[in-house]
Amino acid sequence: MFSREDIKKAAGYSYSKGVELYNQNKVHSFSYDEKGRYDLIEGWVKGSSRNLYSVSINVDREKGKLEDCDCECKAFLNYGGLCKHCVAVLLAYIAQKNQKQAILEYLESLRGNYAEKNKSSSLGMTYMGSTQTAPAVRRRETSEEMKELMGRQAKRQAMPLLKSDTFGKVRLEPCLTMDENTRLVEFRIGVNKMYVLKDILAFAEAVRQVQEVSYGKNFSFLHVPEMFDVHSRKMVSFLVDWSSEYERRIKKDTIGGRTYANRAKLRNMPLDAQAAEQFLEAVGEQPFLANIAGKGEQIWQIVSDPFRRKLFVKGVSDGMEVGLEDVVCLQGIRYDFCFKNNKIYRIPAKEQAEASEFVNCLERMPAKRAFFQKEDITSFFRQMLPALKGCMDCRVTGLQAYEYSVEPAEFRFYLDMPQNGLVTCLPKVFYGDASYSVYDTETDLEMRDLYQEREVAREVSSFCNAFDEQLKAMVISDDSELLYVFLTEGTERLGKLGQVYISEALKKIRILPAPRVSAGISLSGDLLELSLGAEGMSREQLAEILSRYDRKKKYYRLKDGSLLKAEDEQMAYLADLTSGLQLTAQELLQERLTLPKYRALFVNEQLSDKEGISFTAGDDFRKLVQNMKLVEESTFTIPESLEGTMREYQKYGYRWI
Repeated sequence: MFSREDIKKAAGYSYSKGVELYNQNKVHSFSYDEKGRYDLIEGWVKGSSRNLYSVSINVDREKGKLEDCDCECKAFLNYGGLCKHCVAVLLAYIAQKNQKQAILEYLESLRGNYAEKNKSSSLGMTYMGSTQTAPAVRRRETSEEMKELMGRQAKRQAMPLLKSDTFGKVRLEPCLTMDENTRLVEFRIGVNKMYVLKDILAFAEAVRQVQEVSYGKNFSFLHVPEMFDVHSRKMVSFLVDWSSEYERRIKKDTIGGRTYANRAKLRNMPLDAQAAEQFLEAVGEQPFLANIAGKGEQIWQIVSDPFRRKLFVKGVSDGMEVGLEDVVCLQGIRYDFCFKNNKIYRIPAKEQAEASEFVNCLERMPAKRAFFQKEDITSFFRQMLPALKGCMDCRVTGLQAYEYSVEPAEFRFYLDMPQNGLVTCLPKVFYGDASYSVYDTETDLEMRDLYQEREVAREVSSFCNAFDEQLKAMVISDDSELLYVFLTEGTERLGKLGQVYISEALKKIRILPAPRVSAGISLSGDLLELSLGAEGMSREQLAEILSRYDRKKKYYRLKDGSLLKAEDEQMAYLADLTSGLQLTAQELLQERLTLPKYRALFVNEQLSDKEGISFTAGDDFRKLVQNMKLVEESTFTIPESLEGTMREYQKYGYRWI
């Protein structure tokens, strides 16, 4: 029989994508007919967009292989092998074949058990002309638990054939009721006519045990996930998981199990923060009924649109009033949900973290409003409003911010190097004549812009690796790479936040640009003479860098403490050259290097026409390179005895000689 392994071999890389389509129930109108030794398969598959692709396949049942395959998609037309749509249809085909086979085996086992029972009652043995019953022989039997499990599995696989009128059509529709004090959800179940789900726990148990349950005179079905439509299956899974956790808690809180054994039916599911989030995740973007804030049942839908809740700040005669937009909100674990105009906005909780405590406090107040007397308005503008503006639509009326704010914050950054391997950064903030360390969390807090100070402190810490408690400063300790990034990028970024003051000791660490590289080569007898140089750099420094060059490094620290940028291509070209020539550090110290002639092509390729490299070559060298290129392009054949042992440059030399 054609198997999943056969599909995988025929599909290659598209197999996993086809499995994903099949698991997402993207195969529609699937069918197959048995024509002689062939199964003729047809189906429609929904692609990654809204397109539907027609797929037709022929399978040779006797040989267990594909005979013909066709799909409308571009991938099938342009590439070899099966496309993901063909894979999905073949998986549906195998699943249906397995279901039919399971039904036949199950029915056959029932007939076999019946025949065996009748046969055993009539068996006998003949002794000396008489018939006697054979002595009973005790047989090992399959455990009852396994029999029940196999029975449930057979029922599950038989459902597509035995319940074709309801298979894949049962809907499970939620109805959420939510206000400030209540979060409950009930469910309705059915195909055409919907029935109230009167016991959620019993429903979940029926799914776990694969039981058939009746909800009305003409509506009963076996509770397996495949019986439900695509949109309801996530909700079924959520109900099963939730009920297991709910019953576990009841058992834990029950003495001797008496209360649990006599539990009442559960029609309305109570939702805590985590369960509410899981419920809405199971709903997805499918519209559903909800009664929000007592306004009656309406259709609601989760949307991906951005949302910023309004915060009203209004000046009054004796102070200031702050109020929240009247929107029902639900705080989950990973997301917050806001219900407005039949849309449910899902907002990552981390985006609301700065304002969550303030919002929770305001939510508990009458009419969601708070009053601030005049002397507290400055603290609100300084300490709260900047954070609230980051995640809310703040609307200030009847107030001028400058009337209630102190001197604007001015930041200064003091950089020093008190000893080798240690650089300090002391950020200070000035409000008029008063100054504070941004790490001072005790002094005059009500007069400072703590939100802005915190943001500055975060910026500084991103360039440092330790904090000095005594100096109240961030430091870079024994990390040359971090120091390089700080001096090349950090000081510029801090300069946009305030003034940067660098001590004389730290100024000694210079950031040097990559030097301009020069190279010269000429022909001297039977050898090449090569000279290398870098503007403003001694031969010793150049040799040191080239001997330990690494393309991943952004800089090199010289012996005088300076940092040399290593990100330009010129040094990389030289490093490739010296590596290819296998030059040692001692050889690099020489003013002129001697090389064999066969290296001419390699040297020319590495140095000529390279941007940023000043390359001079003698006429004799250029003529040599030209002749070697002619030899390279020649059709002269290397003897077979040498072909396998000679390297490429040796072959060039052989042709040239």
